[in-house]
Amino acid sequence: MVTDSALFTLAHLGGIDLLQPCQQQDGMTEAQRDRTQRSDCQGSTDADERCDVSFSDPNKEASGLDTNDCYGHRLKQRENEGPLVLAPGKKDAREEESQEERKEDDWDVCRKEAMKVLCNIIYNSPRAQERASALRLLQGLWESLKQGMWSRAPPTGQFYKLRLLFLLTALRPELRLQLQQERGVLVLTQALEQCLALRWSEGHQLVTDGKAPPISQEVSQDVIEILKTIFNIAHRFYRQEPDEEEAALYRHLAAVLRYCLLLSCDGPDTREELQGHTVNILSALPLTCLDVLLAVPVDQASHKHEGINMDCVHALLLFMDRRLNRGLKLKEKLTPVLSLLTESSRVHRETRHYLRQKILPPLRDVAVRPEQDNTLRGQLVRLMTHVDTDVKDCAAELLFVLCKENGTVPLLQPWELQ
Repeated sequence: MVTDSALFTLAHLGGIDLLQPCQQQDGMTEAQRDRTQRSDCQGSTDADERCDVSFSDPNKEASGLDTNDCYGHRLKQRENEGPLVLAPGKKDAREEESQEERKEDDWDVCRKEAMKVLCNIIYNSPRAQERASALRLLQGLWESLKQGMWSRAPPTGQFYKLRLLFLLTALRPELRLQLQQERGVLVLTQALEQCLALRWSEGHQLVTDGKAPPISQEVSQDVIEILKTIFNIAHRFYRQEPDEEEAALYRHLAAVLRYCLLLSCDGPDTREELQGHTVNILSALPLTCLDVLLAVPVDQASHKHEGINMDCVHALLLFMDRRLNRGLKLKEKLTPVLSLLTESSRVHRETRHYLRQKILPPLRDVAVRPEQDNTLRGQLVRLMTHVDTDVKDCAAELLFVLCKENGTVPLLQPWELQ
């Protein structure tokens, strides 16, 4: 049986305070002040016990020193000042620093393990999910994450807090609504910018460095958890007409997602997962906000068409090709990118022309049926007979849109249509 006290204890050990924000801040300030005072008092006492050295006969000690020498002159000035206190040696300082580092490491391990246990309990126990909502665990977690974001120190050790945030918003609909009302999309977008150390040039354009090394595994995992949580909040916005403020926010988010889509990660599997969650969010954003994906200068574009930078569209095309080749969980893994390419082709003529050129090039080998071909055209044609209705409809709709929605571009040869 999961009790409230157990959830309180795990949250406290994980660095989450379930008190009100004002009480939390006051309590932490007072506790920190008490700890600081105790450590200062203890440190000064220990220093007095270890480091007090009195010179019984200062005149005798300094008699053989030249008064013009700097050290001798300083000792002459200290003749009447009483006992001297020597600073700890380098070895002692290193030992104290290593002890403090070990204490910090032990605390980090304890906090990490507590968060892992809390995530497992929330994931497996419906009662724990209900009690976490009643105890306002999301509020304490949200304040803890924002405090870590606003600190000047680089964000580290936030993975399990981000994982817990994803679980709470995925399993409790009322918490998704609460986080949306707390401007969760805006704050999490800022968290993405901080994790990836993004720099803006002008408008919705980001400064990119083609020679930058792949992002680390730790950063990739944090980014993935943030993307998953954003999708939990933003999936309700699909095909909604946003107001001016929301449109500006979604365009800003789309620019960050474009950067994530082209990001280089440490490992192909990690990049595949990150791109998958990026595509999920892009497919949930209002269509009017996706023009940012193409509003990029073409001077450094690897793929361009009709004077438009097509790097993002090409990345989506390669992502769809990889998902088609794997052939696993097509409804879950493939339909988001099919829908995204379909709707983007409807809205942007340049995108439709580029995809039509890549997916439906002129037929050359008329002896091979399209469904027997291994090209993108052949794979999409085969999906038109898939047993899953959603997969079949998405593939057929994409091909139909690429044919200008009037069937002027034949997918099959005339003798095959009979």
